Amino acid sequence: MSAKQSKGFTLIEIMVVVAILGILASIALPAYTKYLERAHRAEGTAALVEYNSKMAHYYLDNNNYGAVGDCPIALPTTAHMTITCAVATSQTYTATATGKGDIATTTFTIDQSDAKSTTAFPGRSGAASCWLMGGSEC
Repeated sequence: MSAKQSKGFTLIEIMVVVAILGILASIALPAYTKYLERAHRAEGTAALVEYNSKMAHYYLDNNNYGAVGDCPIALPTTAHMTITCAVATSQTYTATATGKGDIATTTFTIDQSDAKSTTAFPGRSGAASCWLMGGSEC
């Protein structure tokens, strides 16, 4: 007669699986969060590039960027960044994307000469002459 075989898992086997899942989650969650932040920043920079193009077309039609103050072109809306624009002189303007939520400490700018800068970014204490997405170097 054969011995009765048990079915199922032991407590040790279950605890090993839980430990492995915990290790994987501790690696995957921060990487996924950083991925989302980069995607949210990219949304803002894409809106700035499109807006910059519209302002260039406005300039071609009017030979200026409008009166000093707010920009004459309607501002784009994004879910994760607030876009603003200011005309400094009839020949200069600066459009700004300021982060909301998980990227609230990020600010990008672009001007009439297509000069891009990051004026605020997590872990960085100064402006960068490019748009930073995930690291601290251009």
